[in-house]
Amino acid sequence: MRYLLILPCNGTGGTEQYVCRLAAAAAGRSWQVHVAFPQDADGTYLDLARQVQQAGATCHRLQISDAAAAQRDKRHYVLHVARTAALLTRIRPDLVHVNLPWPDRGLGAIAACHFLRVPLAITLHVVPPELAPAPGTHRVHRWAARGRCLWITGSHANRALALHHLALPPDRVQCIYNGIDGPQWQSQIPADRAASGRELLKELGLPAGARLVTCVARISSEKGYRELVQAIPHLTREFPEVFFVWAGDGGGAAELRALSARYQIQDRLRLIGYRRDVPRLLAASEIALLASHFEASAYALLEAMTAGTPLVASDATSIPEIVRPEVDGLLFRAGDACSLLEALRQALRDPARMRQLAQSAQERLPDFSQANTFRQTFAALESLLAP
Repeated sequence: MRYLLILPCNGTGGTEQYVCRLAAAAAGRSWQVHVAFPQDADGTYLDLARQVQQAGATCHRLQISDAAAAQRDKRHYVLHVARTAALLTRIRPDLVHVNLPWPDRGLGAIAACHFLRVPLAITLHVVPPELAPAPGTHRVHRWAARGRCLWITGSHANRALALHHLALPPDRVQCIYNGIDGPQWQSQIPADRAASGRELLKELGLPAGARLVTCVARISSEKGYRELVQAIPHLTREFPEVFFVWAGDGGGAAELRALSARYQIQDRLRLIGYRRDVPRLLAASEIALLASHFEASAYALLEAMTAGTPLVASDATSIPEIVRPEVDGLLFRAGDACSLLEALRQALRDPARMRQLAQSAQERLPDFSQANTFRQTFAALESLLAP
C-alpha cells in the first residue's frame, strides 16, 4: 500500500503535527508512507522533515505554497497541478491524503489527483465560520466529488461549515475527532510536578509562587491574543501573582509584542515560542487558556485535559463538543474580551472548582483517544479502495 500525504504548508502547527502522527501510524501498519510538502529556502521545513523521517516516512519536495496570494494566481495554480502530477507519476500511490490547514489551499494537488484518477481523501483541519474561498475552490472540490474522494473534518461544527461553504456532498463528509495518545503524553509529565514547576518559573524569570495561565497556540489573530491583552491589566491588578505564558510562534508575534508594550504588560506576558516540553509547561500551569475565534478539533484542549490542567476556552465552533460548559471547563464568548476577562476571573477566584472541572475533563479523554481516531481514519481511507 503506497500512501501519500500531501501538505501545502511546512510549519509546526496542528496540521503538520497531525500528519506526522498519522504517518507513524500508517507506517506501523506496514504501509509505504510518503509525505510531500513545500521546502523553503530559509530552512523552516527542516524540523518537519526530521519528524516525518522519524515517523518512518519518505519526504518529498512539493512546492505548492499555501499562501492565499499564490492560490489566486492562475500561474501558480497550474504549476501546483503540474508539480503534483509529476510527483504522483513518480510515486504511483494507491491513495493520496491531502491535509488542508485552510479550505481553499492545496487546490492544485486536489485537481492533479482528480485528473490522474487517484483515490483521494481530503482532511479539512479548519473551516472558519466566515469564509470567502479563493476563485476555483468550489470547482475543484466538485471535480474531486466526481471521483473516489471523501472529506474528513474534526468536528460536527466544522462538518456543517464545510457543507455550507463548499457545497460538498453530505454522504462523502465524515466527522472524525482528533485524538491524543494519553499514556504516551502523560509519560512526559514530570513525576514531581511541584519541583518541575519551581524550576520552570526560574527559567522564565518569574517569581516563586507565580500562578501561570498558559496558552499553547500559534500566534495568529484568530487565536484571540488581542482580547487576552485587553484582559490582562484588569486581572493582574486583582491577582498580582498571576502571569501569562504564550507557547507558540506565528506571524502575529510582532503585533502581540506591540500590544503588550501599548498595554504595559511586557512583564506579565511571556512569549516563549514553540516548545517541545508542553507536558511540563501545562503541568506547571494553573489554567490552560484557548481564546480562539474558531477551531476544528483543537489538540491543545486534549493536551490540557490529559495534563489535568483546568481549562478556560472560548465557545468557538467545535470547542463545546470537546469541553462541555461548566462540566469540563469554563467557556466564554469567542472574540469578547469582557467575557474572557470574567471567565478567567472566575477561574482564578475558585481553584477548587476548576480542579473538579479538570477531573471531569480527564474522565472524558477515552472519547478522544488517538487509537480511536486512527481506527476511524484508516477505515475511511480503506473504504476508498473497496471495489
